[in-house]
Amino acid sequence: MATAALPHSPGVVLKSGRRLATLDEWHRHAPPKEKHKHWKDGRSAKECARAWLDAAPDLPSEISDTLRSCNDIGSLRDWCAEPEAKVRIDGFRGPPNIDVLLTGCDDYGPVVVAVEAKADETFGAVIERTLSDAYARLEAKPKSKSVARVQQLAKLFGLTLEQRDVLDLRYQLMTVTAAVLAEAERRAAQRAIVVVHEFVTPLTTPEKRARNSRDLDLFLGEVFGHRNSLRPGTVIGPLETSRKPMLYFAKAQRFV
Repeated sequence: MATAALPHSPGVVLKSGRRLATLDEWHRHAPPKEKHKHWKDGRSAKECARAWLDAAPDLPSEISDTLRSCNDIGSLRDWCAEPEAKVRIDGFRGPPNIDVLLTGCDDYGPVVVAVEAKADETFGAVIERTLSDAYARLEAKPKSKSVARVQQLAKLFGLTLEQRDVLDLRYQLMTVTAAVLAEAERRAAQRAIVVVHEFVTPLTTPEKRARNSRDLDLFLGEVFGHRNSLRPGTVIGPLETSRKPMLYFAKAQRFV
């Protein structure tokens, strides 16, 4: 790894080559899937956009501080953040969306970061529900690849879909992890990082945030054997995977 620090340079928020500078531009060019439900003050989509746009050309401070808490990660420069980024994880149609895909370099080389923004929304359906829905689609449309995708992702992480503990995991955490690893490989980056960006707002409840923390910890424990809770402002890793990039998980928190 390099030892000489390089000068910091700012970053930019881009979507389809267009620089985003306002909430209106973000909403117009990178809207969340459920526009009317998620694009409101106090919910993750709009608060995520506000955090990035208010901080630009710097990173949101809670994210940069969290990443710098890990000795394997330095200050990012020449970074680009793409909201609602579609990242291909397999040969099937319908790549998952990443809330913010952050790419850049530090003193050690290129870094790829997948930011998963949460107020107190869940990490999607559990794998059991996702698999059940996939089988229903397969029955209705024999060419559907939904079941194959779930099975392929489970194999990637060494998971057995018949196990109760695996079926209770949140599917979104599996897809975002697969996405950041795939994108890091495409960009020849040795480090892939998933950052859960939690927003504590007047619309969130401690019970739902606690549920998300449990779901995240269950995923990290079942898939990677990490048994300690991932606290805000911390990074864990590298975690063992079958892929080349070193994988890290982090949690950053913002009070709104």
